Amino acid sequence: MSLRLYDQGGRLAAQRDAPWLPASDTWAANEVQTQSLALPIGVSTKPGAYSLEMVVYHTDTGEPLSLPATAPSPDGQRLHLGEVTVAPSPRIPELPAPLASFDYIDLLEARFDRTGVQPGEDLHATFFWRPRPNAYHDMYQVVLALQDQSGVQVQEWRFTLGSDEYPSGDWLESQPVRDFYDLMLPATLARGRYTLTATLHRAADDAPIAPRRGWFPQETVVVGEITVSK
Repeated sequence: MSLRLYDQGGRLAAQRDAPWLPASDTWAANEVQTQSLALPIGVSTKPGAYSLEMVVYHTDTGEPLSLPATAPSPDGQRLHLGEVTVAPSPRIPELPAPLASFDYIDLLEARFDRTGVQPGEDLHATFFWRPRPNAYHDMYQVVLALQDQSGVQVQEWRFTLGSDEYPSGDWLESQPVRDFYDLMLPATLARGRYTLTATLHRAADDAPIAPRRGWFPQETVVVGEITVSK
């Protein structure tokens, strides 16, 4: 079985899979089984309302079992168990050195779901941010750009930093924030290797915030590379 937490947009926020104990093929008909489950919530999970759901699937194939039509489910496979409110962590975790710093906001890590893509596909990114203690807070946009091997920008994406539900101006100091970005690649993208870069812009006036790596200011920060094939 798979115990899961989904945000209000239907994005998976946490997951823990576990076998039935005892195994389901040993159960007798009409026998009631009780099992305790625990779902760890990452410290960088955004505060807010989430849906707690469960999926039961075949161990050998991973194929989910279908639910009755009357079951509370968004898709016929995920059983809705209830609503959960995630509160900010009461402790400040130990975190790695930042990949880059934009004023008082650190970019801790950038992850992409794959490095090999096709034109027109969606590339999914997960970024981890941290606001350091600072008297000044503001709303920002994260600007991601795709550059070819000659440094020419071929695509740009803009997102509200932290999402509209939890924008950067509302972030709690020193608490990490996990942010998701879906990048639709151009259908006309030529074959080759590309670089992904990131920067922040102030939402009010679109002013760019110069990133730093250590003490050295930069125009932007390289966060990944992809290879496009056809």
